[in-house]
Amino acid sequence: MLCVILSSKHILIALPYFTRIYDTIYKKQKVQNYLYSSIYRV
Repeated sequence: MLCVILSSKHILIALPYFTRIYDTIYKKQKVQNYLYSSIYRV
């Protein structure tokens, strides 16, 4: 239980970093999807 509390605290601290990483990954994925769709269109 203590581990869960500690990890949740760490998650709260690291949340901005996670959101930033997720945002960059999501944008990359969006770009890849766009590229793939444009390739398939041709």
